[in-house]
Amino acid sequence: MADWHMENIGQFLSENSPALFAKYPDVATMSELKKLAVLWLYAVEDAARLAGRYPNILFVSYDELCTSPLQVTKKVFAHLKIPWHSQTEEFIDSCLSLDENESKNKALFSRKYFNVYRNPVTAHSKWKQKISIEDKDAILRIVSQSPIYKRFFE
Repeated sequence: MADWHMENIGQFLSENSPALFAKYPDVATMSELKKLAVLWLYAVEDAARLAGRYPNILFVSYDELCTSPLQVTKKVFAHLKIPWHSQTEEFIDSCLSLDENESKNKALFSRKYFNVYRNPVTAHSKWKQKISIEDKDAILRIVSQSPIYKRFFE
């Protein structure tokens, strides 16, 4: 997200989501982590609102995709009427067998964030191990208020 949103998040929310701004009027003084959680809330709720206008939207959560990548990918392909190809399954299987600690895979993991070669089962919750319990709780206090969060995680 652009730095502009972080610096002017209060103004951004007051103009684009008055209801969310009313819930978090002190957003401008929050920690960066909490600001990002509020922006996540805005983005997800806005996407869900827009998606609600179309009858053939398929919702897929990142956790669901990471924990059951083959099944979810097949569901997405079927929804989009994309023919299933064995190469897709082979790619998913190869990612599921990756271990970033094995030396033979080091080159695949060197690009970190934008790398498509990662084991989704281990990658999806890695952030939870990299932040403090207090920060995780602060994020969850904000995002858990989303109906989308409740739909997928409760």
